[in-house]
Amino acid sequence: MRLDFVNRAAELGELDAAASKGGLLAVYGRRRVGKTRLLVEWLGGRGGWYRQAIEGPLEMQVQQAC
Repeated sequence: MRLDFVNRAAELGELDAAASKGGLLAVYGRRRVGKTRLLVEWLGGRGGWYRQAIEGPLEMQVQQAC
C-alpha cells in the first residue's frame, strides 16, 4: 500500500531553493520521518538521483551501489 504524499510543499520548496544554488545537498534527520520519500517525490521528473549511505562491510556497500 502506497500512502498519499501530502503536506510537504514547504520541504519541496526548500529543496528547490537549495538545488537552484547548485552543489551537493545532504538531507538528514530523525528516523522514519519520510526523508527518502521526500527525495523520491522531489526527484521524480527532474532526472536526478540520490544514494543512501549504509553502514556495513565494504562488500555490502559496493553491492548496494550497483
